[in-house]
Amino acid sequence: MDWVRTSDGWESSAVLRMEPFEPAEPAVHPGLIATFQLGVSLFALLAFPSQVRRKQAVVAERVKRVRVPSRRRKAVFLGR
Repeated sequence: MDWVRTSDGWESSAVLRMEPFEPAEPAVHPGLIATFQLGVSLFALLAFPSQVRRKQAVVAERVKRVRVPSRRRKAVFLGR
């Protein structure tokens, strides 16, 4: 092991040696993760369908059965 004199004192040359950085390969391919997310999203959409249309149909059916009198007031002309 070689020692080198620096402004901070004596340090090992291994500390000062710069070795090139090689990024590691991802453990799982990003396309696989994206495909999994897409599959989960589609499953959730199919497994739990929207209930808005069913509720609208129920409300429309109830409105047909019950007639609510109109609350419109007739316009009154106040002539001069």
